[in-house]
Amino acid sequence: MVKIDLISYSPQVLSNLNKVSFSSENGNDINIFWLEASGSGIKSRVITPLMHRHSFFELHIILEGSVKCALADKTIVLDKGEFILLSPNTMHRIESAEEEFLRLSVTFQVKAGSYLDQMFSSKSYISGDMSEDTIKAVDFIVENGTSAGPYAEKLCANRIFEIVYLICKGNYTSSSFTNRQHTVNDYLEKAKKYILDNSHLFLNCEEVAAYCHISAKQLKRIFEKHERMSLHKYLHSCKLKDAQYLIENTNLSFSKISVMLGFNSDKYFNAFFKNNSGMSPGQYRKNFGK
Repeated sequence: MVKIDLISYSPQVLSNLNKVSFSSENGNDINIFWLEASGSGIKSRVITPLMHRHSFFELHIILEGSVKCALADKTIVLDKGEFILLSPNTMHRIESAEEEFLRLSVTFQVKAGSYLDQMFSSKSYISGDMSEDTIKAVDFIVENGTSAGPYAEKLCANRIFEIVYLICKGNYTSSSFTNRQHTVNDYLEKAKKYILDNSHLFLNCEEVAAYCHISAKQLKRIFEKHERMSLHKYLHSCKLKDAQYLIENTNLSFSKISVMLGFNSDKYFNAFFKNNSGMSPGQYRKNFGK
């Protein structure tokens, strides 16, 4: 692939990208958490100095200078115009290779069972040079994201999806997970994080297992052995804790709380709460509400 140069952007312009926020529903089979510009002259999150992993995807695009990405078995140096896409649970550390650098980062999740999920599920990372189309998408994001207008989120979300899709379809360097054994703790932590991040949904065991790329039967066994409870019971306990917190610490109506936590009806919410706590939502607020 012929290397194509990126347009140079000032830190002042790029820092405005950090003001773009994303809703929980971005569409296009990906859920974007944040878009961030970092590097020389930009105030942003501190780069984690230790090896670590996340339950989500990380895409890093180098706009100026060089950045080193340390993986479990190698270190990759990324120069201007290059990228690396890290899959969930990939051990890594990002650090600057030069004093002056600028980096555009995106963190996101992929819808379980989607085309992108299937394409990325066996890869720990993908890296390479940005193509002409992906660079155009980056330029579009910078131009429209820094304007911080009412449609900035939607415009950026669509172009981020385009970049991820093009990387998925491209002929890039990648590494599979075949040499890495997933531990029981990996599955536990990934499942718990997914449940925590999706408190607005009424998840079932199959949906959680699909996200973790493991069978529901296997995940249920892991929870029963290491959490001393079934996955079904764990899901209900998390839902109950979320409901109790909202009842205790807010003045929201029970109807509103029911909708926020993904219940189909107020009647179902009331029955669920009473069956799992031993009292109705009204009794609980009377006893424990502030």
